[in-house]
Amino acid sequence: AFDTVGWFSKSVEHMSTVGELLLPSGGEVSEPDTLIVCEDFLMLADPELRTESELEINKLSAAFSSVKTIQLKTDSVFNELSEIFRVLQGREIARTHGDWIKLNKPTFGSDVDSRFTMAMALSEEEERVALEKQKNWCAELSDILRDNSVLFLPTTPTTAPKIGSSQTELRTRLLCLTAIAGLSGSCQIHIPSCRLSIDGNVKPYGFSYLMAPGQDKSLIATAVRSSNLFSI
Repeated sequence: AFDTVGWFSKSVEHMSTVGELLLPSGGEVSEPDTLIVCEDFLMLADPELRTESELEINKLSAAFSSVKTIQLKTDSVFNELSEIFRVLQGREIARTHGDWIKLNKPTFGSDVDSRFTMAMALSEEEERVALEKQKNWCAELSDILRDNSVLFLPTTPTTAPKIGSSQTELRTRLLCLTAIAGLSGSCQIHIPSCRLSIDGNVKPYGFSYLMAPGQDKSLIATAVRSSNLFSI
């Protein structure tokens, strides 16, 4: 349920062309006039990236009639996003591969093996609780995006980590941002617009637009409309 087709392109124009071929035909393409900025999401990113995101927001505001800054109604749902994703994905993995694993007893690498073990140990009750929390989260996000609006997101909490560094803590932080679209069925587009100088190295970074489920073409159209305000 969390896997979906996505594509890379060198420009938003190419992104739009591919979208015309892959996305369902018909349907109204809206022109979102409000850029929504959620302070809770910005706080997930490293300090220097929050500063960069604020600079991007200032630039992008020229493409919208208004910029609306919000905070989530409650921290509890937001803080549990990575856990909701872990449980629901794990139960899906167990249903898909569990019988085969029990029958063939394959050998995996340690990281993969630990995740399969975790997935196989999850209970129906844990899934029920996670589904209820997912429902609450989707309701809150739907309320945020109910108007003609697009949500600004830092796509990741950090720039690319060093090869060989531990990803355990990063994975939890990362999922708090990357699970938003997957858990809600929303559409998201990443714009790699930044080149940051960090610790003497130039590192790429970017942000995302996110819109309500089924608004894929409107999302791409919004990126095209504001493309003169960022560089890829």
